[in-house]
Amino acid sequence: MASVDLELTTFVTRKGATGILLQGFKFRKDHQTSVSINWRCCNPKCKARCKTDIEMKQITSQPSEHNHPKCDSRELDLNDVRSACKRKAVDQPTARASKIICTENKRFQNITIKDMHSIANSKEPS
Repeated sequence: MASVDLELTTFVTRKGATGILLQGFKFRKDHQTSVSINWRCCNPKCKARCKTDIEMKQITSQPSEHNHPKCDSRELDLNDVRSACKRKAVDQPTARASKIICTENKRFQNITIKDMHSIANSKEPS
């Protein structure tokens, strides 16, 4: 099967699983075989899928059509900040949440005060 030459980026989902970002869309792992990984769109109402090799280095099948717009950079930054904060909270259980959030927020320009409150009030497992 021929590989498709597209830029692939990995990220950590809110629940700590590995996801991929491809052409501005987020995918989560759906099924894995000994030679490939099948991915599906993170949007529950979207049926888009793609496939990578087992090392997640190459796309082996072109992503199918999405029924929603691409993720914007603010949404991607918010996901990165939320994941980083949760990882630090686990690694540094005595650190104050407000300090962790402020430290991580300094790395991103698109995050608003409302987003910071959302991160602080997040009760989802890492």
